[in-house]
Amino acid sequence: MELGESFEMEGLGWVGGHAKRPMIVENVPRMEVGEVYVLLPAPEADGALDAPSPDGYLPIVDGKAVVSGDDPQDFKRRVAGLTIDEIKHLLEGAQPHAEAAPYLERAPEARWEATEAETAGS
Repeated sequence: MELGESFEMEGLGWVGGHAKRPMIVENVPRMEVGEVYVLLPAPEADGALDAPSPDGYLPIVDGKAVVSGDDPQDFKRRVAGLTIDEIKHLLEGAQPHAEAAPYLERAPEARWEATEAETAGS
């Protein structure tokens, strides 16, 4: 799925009364205007893309993905140090996880629920 030249998404805002401070999520770098990121949006049941969760993006620094040393997400650890083109190539060759494959025709949330139910029963 290709995105257009631009799109809108909401990010973390600011907190505090008179002394505004950036809102942050633990172990997640704050997105900054003018920087480059790889976004990991989630498809919704209607086909629209949902904005990534606060940790659903990768900063690109000096042309390569930067991942926090303690980031628990396996995907992020796999792409650490890769260029955007290398990440794109990796994603184009990705196959569905074996547990999710039987449920691909379902909406994303229903697919997740079915996969969770199956793994809980095993």
